[in-house]
Amino acid sequence: PVGTVEGWRPSSTPMTSWRPRYSQAPAERFESWSKDGQQVGTYVAFYRDQTAARKLITFENVLVASNDPRWLQTSSGARDVATPGGPLTVRTADLFNRNGDRLRVWQWFWVDGRWTDSPIRAKALTALAQLSGRGDDSAVVMLVTPMTTGPSAQRDADAVLASFFGEMISPFGSELQKTRDRR
Repeated sequence: PVGTVEGWRPSSTPMTSWRPRYSQAPAERFESWSKDGQQVGTYVAFYRDQTAARKLITFENVLVASNDPRWLQTSSGARDVATPGGPLTVRTADLFNRNGDRLRVWQWFWVDGRWTDSPIRAKALTALAQLSGRGDDSAVVMLVTPMTTGPSAQRDADAVLASFFGEMISPFGSELQKTRDRR
């Protein structure tokens, strides 16, 4: 767990039933947070000692499986967000289920202390870290929030995610680094 995120409180009630499909992650965690009636879920899957069958970057690791009977990914894109280390591009996606629930997801990767939205760059950073003797510790990080309907739905959801992101990016990076250092 990240601990506290300025103004955001951990919630014991899951904000959604959706979970991404990341197979064989040695460690994964989904947490729900709330602040002033807003909700954000965090998902982290951490990989170490990766093999051909158990690795972060693979076509099988997805937000929604193509045969998922409940959830459908309706859009994808990217956006830049500010971090203390400079801008970071995050991958975005909108999800929809049969009950009419809509979610906005931001996704990116952490590899060897670096953030990236690119699976290709994450794979290259992992190979470079391994060749440099630093191991292959890496993670996918996702933020998710409910999305309303209407013309400002994405913008409103992005504002909630940006607020949470601004408070959590440094603590998440520190926690991932601590996990890596416990090697």
